[in-house]
Order: sequence, then C-alpha cells, then structure tokens
Amino acid sequence: DGDGVCCSDGDGDGVIDDPYCECAADFYDCAGECGGDAYIDDCGVCDDIVENDNETCTGCTDEIAENFDENATISCDDCCEYAPFGFDLLDPYNGELIVFDENDYENNVLSFQWEDNGDNNNDNLIYRIIIKNENNQIQVEVPNLPDNIIFIPYSFLIDQTDLLDGSNVLLNWEVIAQDDSEGQYETACNQVFEFTLRFESLGIEDALIPDTYVLGDSYPNPFNPVTTIEYGLPEASMVELSVYDIHGKLIKTLDQGSKVAGYYSIVWNAQNVPTGTYFIRLITPEYTATRKVSLIK
Repeated sequence: DGDGVCCSDGDGDGVIDDPYCECAADFYDCAGECGGDAYIDDCGVCDDIVENDNETCTGCTDEIAENFDENATISCDDCCEYAPFGFDLLDPYNGELIVFDENDYENNVLSFQWEDNGDNNNDNLIYRIIIKNENNQIQVEVPNLPDNIIFIPYSFLIDQTDLLDGSNVLLNWEVIAQDDSEGQYETACNQVFEFTLRFESLGIEDALIPDTYVLGDSYPNPFNPVTTIEYGLPEASMVELSVYDIHGKLIKTLDQGSKVAGYYSIVWNAQNVPTGTYFIRLITPEYTATRKVSLIK
C-alpha cells in the first residue's frame, strides 16, 4: 500500500493491504523485487547497475557541437565533438605562375603550405590535400598529413608528355582538415587556389641576365658539408633564400634583401646540421621555387 511495511493494514479496515506478504523484507525496490537493490537514476531508469547511471539522458548539450543531443538533460564530460575551424591556403598562392625546367621535373619538389588549424576542444588534426587538373580530375591526393606543409615532386603534378617548352598547365588545390574522431567531422579550406606550371628549358650559364626567375640545382648534391646554390633574377626584386627540413622547419636563411637583376651564387656550409634531406626555397614577390638536397656525413 506504499507505506513501506509488508503485510500492514494501512487504512485500519482490518484487511491486509499488501498483496506480497511472502516478502520477508519490509520494502520492494523500483523493479518490484522484495528487498532489491534497483533504484531510479536521474534519467528515470530503474536498475541496480551503478556503471550506467544517467547514461540514457547524458550527452553533448552544446548546441554548436557536431554531436549536439537535443534529448540530453545531463551534460557529458568532454564528449562534444567540433568540426575544425575555417582556414586559408598559403602557398602556392592563388593565381601564381611557377616556372620549372627538366631538372626540376626529375629531381625537385613544389611545396604546398596552409594555415595551421584547430577546433574548439583542441583535438589533433590531420589534413588531406587534393590537387586537380584543369578538367577537375584528381592529379594528386595525399591523406593523413600531420603537418600544414607537404613537398610534392613536379613529376607527380604534370605528365611527361605535357613537357613542351613554354607550355602552361593549370592546376587547382585544396586542403581538408579532419579532427581525430575517425574523420567524422571535417572542414575544407576557405578557398580553392589555382596555379599555373610553365615548363621552360633553362640554363644558368646561358646569359648574364636571365629571361625569367630561376633557382638552379645545388652542387654538389648529395654533399658534405658544403654545397653551392645558384639563382637568377630577370629584374630587381626582394629575395629570400632559405633552408627547411622535411617537417617544414626553417634551418637557415642563406640570402635576403633587395637584389638587382642577374645571377647569384650562395654557399651553404652545413657543418653543424645533421645528416638528412633538406629543401632550398627561393621566394620573391613574383616567383617561388624549391629544390631538394641531401646532406650525407
């Protein structure tokens, strides 16, 4: 009769009110078991399992989260998942013209870099880069990148049959950031960038002033510990010539400042740098190029 006492006459009419007089305890739990341990949790669920208390009504209550649960009445601890923030591509920049020669095609790489990114709960992100040709067909796709930079060989970007002197190949590229929830939530870069590859057969020794910007091959390569890098400018320009490791970390700035048109030769002494693969990068307002070198000690 709800008074918690088995076999009692709660209303005083001389009739036993409780039908379960065989129960030796003086109460029934929420599941109707005499002396049982079941109880009703905050979600209204009756059982005797402590581990699943409040499980059915606990979830992400943050409305901006990707896994927001409108039926949840109890907020979970660190269970909300968020898509990565928006981010921009950096290099090659949109509309950039990149000139390369046969040595570049066989031996060198083009660097792709974008803004580092995150999300609301500071998940570790991975990136996927997609490079397409002018027919919107995928030329290169690389998933599961842990860093915001990748070096891709020229030979991956353009077919050898397209290497006609002075010919242009239009490509576009984008990057998609994914959080660590098995790629369930992702964000594409704010804008897809286009760039043009132009093949020109060039030799640094051909003229006193080059017809176009050029970053020559380093020699010797492989080297230990000194190598020479040559570059050419067809006009006066601001220049930055730097060395990066395979993770995109700046190792040394070799040359920097305003330069007149002509050819330049720079020596890099890597005596205090460990054995490994490095990338020489030339940056001007009109031109960017990267060369791979190997230091073997």
